[in-house]
Amino acid sequence: MKRFTNYILAALVLAALCLPAVYAQKQAPPPTAPPASGAGSQAPQQEPASPVIGAPVTVTGGLRPTAGDSGDVHNQITAGLSYSELFDSNFGNSTGGSAWDEISTIGGQFGLTRMGAGSALTLSYTGGGYIDPKHSGNDSTYHSFTVSEALQFRRWTLQLVDSFSYLPESSFGFGGAGGASSPFLGITLLNPNLVPGQGIITGPSNRFSNTAFGQISYLQSQRSTWTFGGSYGLLHFTNSGFLNSADYEFSAGYNYMLTSKDTIGFSYTFDATRFSPALASINNHTISFNYGHHISRALSLQVGGGPQLNDFVPVTGPSLGLRVQYSVSAGLSYLHGRTATSVSFSHGVTGGAGILIGANTDLLSVGVSHPLGRYSSISGSFGVSQNSTLAQAAGPSSSYTSEYASAAFTRGLGTQASIFANYSLIHQSTNAGACSTPACGPQFNRHQIFVGFSWNMRPVALR
Repeated sequence: MKRFTNYILAALVLAALCLPAVYAQKQAPPPTAPPASGAGSQAPQQEPASPVIGAPVTVTGGLRPTAGDSGDVHNQITAGLSYSELFDSNFGNSTGGSAWDEISTIGGQFGLTRMGAGSALTLSYTGGGYIDPKHSGNDSTYHSFTVSEALQFRRWTLQLVDSFSYLPESSFGFGGAGGASSPFLGITLLNPNLVPGQGIITGPSNRFSNTAFGQISYLQSQRSTWTFGGSYGLLHFTNSGFLNSADYEFSAGYNYMLTSKDTIGFSYTFDATRFSPALASINNHTISFNYGHHISRALSLQVGGGPQLNDFVPVTGPSLGLRVQYSVSAGLSYLHGRTATSVSFSHGVTGGAGILIGANTDLLSVGVSHPLGRYSSISGSFGVSQNSTLAQAAGPSSSYTSEYASAAFTRGLGTQASIFANYSLIHQSTNAGACSTPACGPQFNRHQIFVGFSWNMRPVALR
């Protein structure tokens, strides 16, 4: 727990260093967005930002805070391909490690953005595969798909998001084909408490994860806004030995703007988790008090927390009674010049990542990217997840601490092609003891080195 506290302090120091720079530029013009990858001298003409992007700021609901969107959006289609060689010290995440293995990876991406007078549609897909010429059992594929749409109706705003993934291992620390913009490293469009947790790293195990989310915002006055949301998330493993889970969540919140940059709010959330096989069920009632500080296109900061009533019901007996815990969430999205920083933290009860029958989970993710000149860029990310057995659960208590750190360098070859190198370290420790099945999430270290090539087509403008 002390190690995890140190990570939290490091993230808070990072935020503290960022904030003075933001305040210093409050009166300055908004920073110029960097050119889109692959955009040449004939880049598509920028479209006016959709009115949906300028919808009232809220600090309740299921969307993660973002910065740098307004005014940076084009109506366009983007696509790209990548190839890399992966040198992996422990591809199976086995205890004690294994011999280094060289694996070929192939990946691709597709994106679509469409803005209208009262609508905003975005779609993105990332997918690829691993090919191991020496061990065919390591061959696998991965897919991630996200679609979101926002509709503005005078005082009403409707936001819909669906996030799907099919992965050969836990999404926590998963690097895809090794590119600097992996969508699997913890920073998502949705708040982390909405996405089924995969913070315990297992052996090779294919799994489906999907979250469908909808939220309605009602502008009651120039200062007050109501939000009503619901989501359904599932985590399903194709291998035996894991706990499949389904999560249902409903929330309602009230937001009040103190100033043009500061918003407060409070919300109530009901969350129900069901497992298969049916070993137990978990119901959570959470009251959260929230604060947000937003500077258009520069900074979006949200923090919230409050009491959480946890009701754990074993399948063989009645409820063990309500247990009072607490829930905390925080998100920072910061754009200073051309440097982008994202920080996400959450604490609360989760489904247990397919290993535990519910868990007390702390999750921290940090990502930073910065361009070096016109064609080169560097980026880094790290994350830590700590999962421990619920006090009400039967059997011995156990905990898992999972960590990853990644650093990447990209060098452009003209306007469309680039080469990249990426190093990642993944580590997990547990007090659960040794186990021969992949569901145990053993203690291990893993080093990954990606060296590859990527190509992005010129964006295709949509009218």
